[in-house]
Amino acid sequence: MLTVARPPLLAQTVQKGSLTQPKTYEQNVPWKETGTRAKTADYTLDPHWDAHAPPQVRELTWTITRADAAPDGYSRQVISINGQYPGPLVEANEGDTLVVHVTNQLDELASVHWHGMNQNMTIFADGVPGFSQCPIPPGVTYTYRFKLEQWGTYWYHSHSSVQYIEGLHGPLIIHSRREAYQRGRDYDDEVLLFLYDWYHERTEVIAQALNSTKGYNHFLAAPPPQSSLVNGRGHFDCSKQALSQTPQTYSCVTPRLMPSLTLEPNKRYRFRMVNSGGHAMYHVTMDRDQFRLVATDGVDIHPSTQSIIPINIGQRYDAIVHTDQGGRGKGKTKPSSFWFRVRNQRICLAYDDAAADAEARVAVYYADPPAQGKAITKAAVVTDGVDKPEPTTTPIVDVLGPTCRDLDDHALVPVESLTKPNHEVRNVRSFATNFGVLTAMGENATLGRFFVNGVTARNHPYKPFLRDLHEGRNVSGDVAFAEFLDDVWVGDIIINNNDTAIVHPYHLHGRYFNIVARGPGVMTPEKWRNLDTSSATVPRRDTISIASHSYAVLRILTDTPGVWPMHCHITWHLAQGFLAAVLVHPNKLREPWAWPKESEDLCRAAKEPDDTETLA
Repeated sequence: MLTVARPPLLAQTVQKGSLTQPKTYEQNVPWKETGTRAKTADYTLDPHWDAHAPPQVRELTWTITRADAAPDGYSRQVISINGQYPGPLVEANEGDTLVVHVTNQLDELASVHWHGMNQNMTIFADGVPGFSQCPIPPGVTYTYRFKLEQWGTYWYHSHSSVQYIEGLHGPLIIHSRREAYQRGRDYDDEVLLFLYDWYHERTEVIAQALNSTKGYNHFLAAPPPQSSLVNGRGHFDCSKQALSQTPQTYSCVTPRLMPSLTLEPNKRYRFRMVNSGGHAMYHVTMDRDQFRLVATDGVDIHPSTQSIIPINIGQRYDAIVHTDQGGRGKGKTKPSSFWFRVRNQRICLAYDDAAADAEARVAVYYADPPAQGKAITKAAVVTDGVDKPEPTTTPIVDVLGPTCRDLDDHALVPVESLTKPNHEVRNVRSFATNFGVLTAMGENATLGRFFVNGVTARNHPYKPFLRDLHEGRNVSGDVAFAEFLDDVWVGDIIINNNDTAIVHPYHLHGRYFNIVARGPGVMTPEKWRNLDTSSATVPRRDTISIASHSYAVLRILTDTPGVWPMHCHITWHLAQGFLAAVLVHPNKLREPWAWPKESEDLCRAAKEPDDTETLA
């Protein structure tokens, strides 16, 4: 536990000089309707996509607004892009240049981060206010422009306040002629599965409460979500809502049908799965088949067969599923319908709620055989449901048990022969993370915060570190920093999770990392010097789950200059200060390319810049 005497400004809702209460908020009060109904996303991947096309500019125009939706039956406002919830699918090729014009029509600041993108020499497009840009004010248009130098399954989301779990997020799929697994040769079709947890309460209300001395419902920890969604679709039992709200305060109609997915028999499908949630870690299963895992966090891996895929927030897994009809014994056949299950690992939550659903389910059906001489042309996409009997299959045994851990590293061996940087490593930096409590001297009040190296982060959206570095100013103070100077080309980052009973999904912007070591206990620089990192099994990711009282050693190539966030991807933890910075080649950031005119214009667009905001 950490005690601080009269902390400075901690968040937009905590005033300077003392731990005073946030602005007035009310819980369980529904949104006023906007009058505009959001269109639910149709995540159909283009079956005729040409991964061999010459590089081109792919230009998109987005308008961010509020809209009405009831994704699981409970009515509330969401954030939409071009009237769609969640945001639109973006498909492109490695080598393309992505140009996205974003107009913010909200009454609050906004931004878009491109999760997993290296942003080599385009740090200004990373999309993090206070780090690489100023936020986009209401009524302002800002353009993100960057080259796609990798391939795989990725996503984008807001990095302002807690907007992305309100709907400001979506999938980003990058194809390549260099992918290890190709359509036509290794699989026949693709299915996008965008998974995330869903709150009926307004998420900014939760964030404000957590950043107050009262907490949320008198808890310092965040509440569990009410349900989970797949591609913006869910199924909530509205009778449960009455456990926490009176009927006069909400509108909820239990959907008649379960979300569904129709597949063709005897085909190979590439499932692209993204956990874009704010709190929940999932175990993903199918009642009748196993997954042939082929990629993780955009990195092609040697195939491994898995019956359960644990997927934490920010992580992605690609798996090939063969819809063969053969059984496991003579004369047996597999069922023609079954459940695809996304089970919330409640053990990973601070506390549970009887009104919350434990899992999301998608009813998977096989298409009827086509008429003679005709082919099935229906796209493989999750829909609101079909009028068919629900599957009667039962869930498989969860051999992993209730856990918040990643898949074993031995199942995630990259296909690429160079699995880790082969330079001699002489540089190591360390982050130690923990939950603590700020106590105001002379006041009987405490505030729950997360700390990295003893610092609970404060975000100044209109004072981006990149701008300061570009103009020759030093950066320090409000976040913990790890620095790799311009003559360093490979380095290790030690992360020690010193929390008790909390597993955190740590995400590093700007570069994937190789997991060269992990285990229980504390890793010190002294122990690191004697560490054997010669193992051939070195997974490569951008998001890693680290258990409580455990460590991980992450090796990075320091060839992408920038000031990169490293944070827990549980939205509430980030909002409570769980953020650090990795500074790579600071002298490079003083060159003209690092801060273009558009970035400066955006900073000057604000009428009354807020000094500090709730992180996310």
